[in-house]
Amino acid sequence: MTAINTKEFCKLMKQEGTFIVDVREAEQYADAHIKNAFNIPSDEVIECSDDLPKEEKILVVCGDGETSKTIAEELKGKGFDASYLEGGIEKGWKAFKLPTAHSCAT
Repeated sequence: MTAINTKEFCKLMKQEGTFIVDVREAEQYADAHIKNAFNIPSDEVIECSDDLPKEEKILVVCGDGETSKTIAEELKGKGFDASYLEGGIEKGWKAFKLPTAHSCAT
């Protein structure tokens, strides 16, 4: 399975042809997420995988890196070029004081 460190993740996410999937629950995503990441909760990703861009690299992120590892493995099994952020958003993103976006309830 392809774990990507924070530096490599940042490099890849800026490239065209990369799709970021945040697999945390909607409330966690709304609190803080990586800009341009799409929120698809972990229990819905595989059933929604037909809607994911098969021609793009899929970068999966969760809270701690464990759930995203499992999801990335499942996506790879379905033919996607999928990797995940080591340490998730907590240890792999926020720990490096990288910016997060927030969703506002309307």
